[in-house]
Amino acid sequence: MDAATDGWARGWWMADAERMGARQATYAHLESGTRTITEYALALVPGLLQTTAFADARLRSDPARHAEIFDPAAAVAARAHRQQLLLAIDGPRYDVVLDEIAIRRCAADPHIVADQLRHIVAVCAAHPTVTVRVLPIDASIKGHSAPRSAYSIYHYRDTPDSMAVAADTLTSDLIYTEPDEVQPYLSLHSRLKAAALAPEMSLHLLRVAAQGPSPVEGASA
Repeated sequence: MDAATDGWARGWWMADAERMGARQATYAHLESGTRTITEYALALVPGLLQTTAFADARLRSDPARHAEIFDPAAAVAARAHRQQLLLAIDGPRYDVVLDEIAIRRCAADPHIVADQLRHIVAVCAAHPTVTVRVLPIDASIKGHSAPRSAYSIYHYRDTPDSMAVAADTLTSDLIYTEPDEVQPYLSLHSRLKAAALAPEMSLHLLRVAAQGPSPVEGASA
């Protein structure tokens, strides 16, 4: 009943899984029923924050990676639906550490990237359940930890201790649910979060980055 009420009903992604992409369907499944979603984004803005234009550009960037039945339009629509569920009343809390590489990387046309950065700022301003912290390239991370991939951590509503981690690789997503597999990611994320800029400074950096190619110089100014 709770799932039906807040829109996180299981299975909406199943009917269109092949057209939206099996990997995205996996993430939709992992997001269902979550209390919090915590992510580290290494080189790209995470899907739950992507604009339609940015998502479309990324999904079309490497067509050889997708199955023949894959439909970019269906994938973009599914990503937008995931975002609606995230930002809905009683949706999960969303906390992201966004590596500066993801801001500097020219992952789409410059005007699309600029709009994407402004979109992140707007989402954070309108939704207090969304927090974005930027991890500078020269940040001093405790233990000199060097993240090897992007990842997502999911805490579920059914039981407080129920968690899953999805680690992003080029060809697949590695899913972990055992405590001894999840704990290293929790520990790493606490170090990345501590090394990242405060949310207010992060949003300032994103605003400056949307105006030009050198976000660090702008932030310092």
